[in-house]
Amino acid sequence: MLLGGDAVPNYLTTVEEYNPEIDKWDTKTGMPTPRTALTSAVVNGKIFVIGGWNNISPTYPERFLNKLEELTISPGALKGDVNSDGKVDLADAVIALQILGGMLPEGIVNPSADVNGDNKIGMAELIYVQQVTAGLRTP
Repeated sequence: MLLGGDAVPNYLTTVEEYNPEIDKWDTKTGMPTPRTALTSAVVNGKIFVIGGWNNISPTYPERFLNKLEELTISPGALKGDVNSDGKVDLADAVIALQILGGMLPEGIVNPSADVNGDNKIGMAELIYVQQVTAGLRTP
């Protein structure tokens, strides 16, 4: 898990999780407060972000954060969920077909729906979605 950081002059709310199975970072819901130089802990399956600092306050002592925040991490992207609606269904197959046919589908295409690690939505995703909708595979 990668939390926060800085890209001077900005401080980040970034939360990213690494998946070693596919060698890919997945962006999660960001932290409520931008910060760098923080610490974190996992307690009973919950992630807590503690302290750190940011340069939002113009005075030096206030730059240090004396706050604890619990992070709610959204689950990883659902493989095959091309339209990001939380399920794998025929709508995802239609979008994959549009992409394969060279059409740019309307709306958002979820690159995290990639099923084979090639960072693309293509034939592998279409076949996967069809297998899920046919009940031959579970998402």
